[in-house]
This record gives sequence, structure tokens and C-alpha cells, in this order.
Amino acid sequence: MNHSENLKFSKIIGELIVFLLNRGYHTFHFSIKQEAMLETIIIRLATLEPKDEEELVLKMGRHRETEIETYGWSLLGDSGLEIAGLLIDSIEVEKTDIDVVVHLKRWKKPL
Repeated sequence: MNHSENLKFSKIIGELIVFLLNRGYHTFHFSIKQEAMLETIIIRLATLEPKDEEELVLKMGRHRETEIETYGWSLLGDSGLEIAGLLIDSIEVEKTDIDVVVHLKRWKKPL
């Protein structure tokens, strides 16, 4: 990942951490999976309240906007989860018997 992509990932993860902490979640794990054409942020939590899941999917499930990503995301400062949602392509929430896994996906753009 180049420097610009690293900054975008840190912005997304930072906003997600603030969201989770503000809602009382204090144990969660982040990982990043990089593949040839896809980068995924993976969040594991013990539980996720339905209202928090709904808000997370609503705010992070917006369509990726290249204009914000290319020209304006770094100028927006403390922008919140809504802007971070403009930096991803999709969100999936998977619930199992033991935890909740959230996948945030970003497709790599051809050079």
C-alpha cells in the first residue's frame, strides 16, 4: 500500500474506533487483508447491538465517492463515520455463535 492508501485506511479505522468506543465497546480487533485487487478491513467484536449495527451499515454503506477520496477527504478534518463511508466500496456484517465480524472492502483502482 502506498502512503496515500495508508492514510485512508488509518482514517477509516480511526473513525470506526471512535464509533465503537462512544457506544461502549471496549474489546474489538482490527486486521487488514490485502489481495491483488481488494483490500479489506476486518473488525471482530463479541457482540454488536442491532441499533449500532444499523447505524454502522447506514453510515459506512454509502457509495464510494472518488471525488471525496481524491481531492477532499484529508481536508475534512474530524469528519466522522459518514465521510469514512465514502472511502469504502462495501460493508458486510457476519454474525456467528461466538462473535460478530464486519468486513469493509475497498477495490483497488487500476493505475
